[in-house]
Amino acid sequence: LPLRQIAFKQIGFLDKKMIDLDTAKNELKERGLIAWDLETTGIKLFPKDPGGPVKIEFIRPISGAFLLETEHGFEILMDYKAGLAPHILPSPVALAVNGINPHELFDSSLPTQLEFAEAVSDLLQDNVPILCSYNGIGYDAVVLRHFLFENFRNPYILSDFNRVHIDLYKIAEAIYAIDPHTLNFPRKPNGNVELRQQMLAKANGIDTGTAHTAIDDTQVVLELGKVFREIAPDIYFSAIASGNKHRVIHHLENEPIVCHAYVERFTRKGKVRALTLIGQNPIKEMSNQYLTFDLSYDPHDYLHYSSDEIAAVIKKKDSPFFELKVSDNPILLPSNYCEKGGLSRQSARERAAMIDENFKEKVNQAMKQKGNPFADYPIDPYSESKLYAEGWPKDTDLYERFLASDIEARRELLPRFTDLRVLDFAKRIIAQAQGSLESEEYHEYLGMCRSRFFAKSSDVPHMTYDGAMAQIDQIIAMDHDEEVVIPIVQFYEDLKNKMEKKA
Repeated sequence: LPLRQIAFKQIGFLDKKMIDLDTAKNELKERGLIAWDLETTGIKLFPKDPGGPVKIEFIRPISGAFLLETEHGFEILMDYKAGLAPHILPSPVALAVNGINPHELFDSSLPTQLEFAEAVSDLLQDNVPILCSYNGIGYDAVVLRHFLFENFRNPYILSDFNRVHIDLYKIAEAIYAIDPHTLNFPRKPNGNVELRQQMLAKANGIDTGTAHTAIDDTQVVLELGKVFREIAPDIYFSAIASGNKHRVIHHLENEPIVCHAYVERFTRKGKVRALTLIGQNPIKEMSNQYLTFDLSYDPHDYLHYSSDEIAAVIKKKDSPFFELKVSDNPILLPSNYCEKGGLSRQSARERAAMIDENFKEKVNQAMKQKGNPFADYPIDPYSESKLYAEGWPKDTDLYERFLASDIEARRELLPRFTDLRVLDFAKRIIAQAQGSLESEEYHEYLGMCRSRFFAKSSDVPHMTYDGAMAQIDQIIAMDHDEEVVIPIVQFYEDLKNKMEKKA
């Protein structure tokens, strides 16, 4: 159906009090499904990792694919590959895994990052089908958000009210937690469950094609989705019913009991919890966090606690208080899954009824006492790091005019930008369009590129020359073929020589 005929269809969805799987099935039938995947310059790294630390805000897409599911297979909506801007350094490990010669990423004939961002934004602008990815909510969507932010596009386009996004990684976790025998789950050498997309697909007879290419990985997403829909329809359609934060909040606020199935981060064991809502975190910066009470615990043991005592228990191991980040679209299952967590529905109802407003208010006070644990964390002095720190981007009314203008007209618009993040990005766009021409913006940009390239990796949140060298040592130790490693080494050495000459 045309967009305007089904826009805000979910308002009808939110009229329902219960998690209605039939409504979710009808919605999938009416809206359709788009699977998507990005291949990127690397992954988030920590100080202990070779090349780290690298924050996700500095990772950029190399390619992307969006496929529409059809009766006969799929229709390719986008299969896009773009070059990198000079200030973006790819991870040698990512290049080795993907088999990419980094020189190809700086080919001037490739579309630019700016053009890539425009193509993705245009595709998603009036996109009403349900979006489907694998680990997309925790990774691809975050990369996309910062990518669009840097390229004068709406970074929150995936957070629109009517957007629905299901993450097959979360569905795989829920299947494993509820019944690990439903699917062939491979194991890692240490015995932990293996949930990486390629490994799970191969274990279940799905052809993975050329791994780590956007188009083939997106086809795998579609095939895995079909398997999940067939073997675990309740979980799959519950994911649609929980497909954006508005739906998650609606169900938490209107249902006395919801269930949540996932794999614990450190133990890697499946867990099913029966939950009842306590309330939204009152700290503004943490408003996406909703606190629930795990009904496997007896509320009688906690109702007499003071707010101080509750504050001491929140986030502790074996705490009855369990946080859900609603913007991550956690899958909420109907209350009949209580038994999978070892609790009868009758016991769950009785315990949920004990949670009164007085107890909720004490918990609310406890959350205020705990405050924002990240409030005193320093903010990186880079525009890429400030999407959340400085709020919604300003000057968005200038975006289209700026992008449609020639270089001189763009330069004339610079004084009108009041958002220093946006002004920084505008100058980069001008500098990249000018290439080697003499200009203040180009020399400022070149200085930034050199500074980032030669910085010590331990001091900055992005890839650097010495961080790349550490990763090159790693891929050599991993016995990658010389035809893969040599171009990567040559690329970084060539870039180092160019940067030194331009000093």
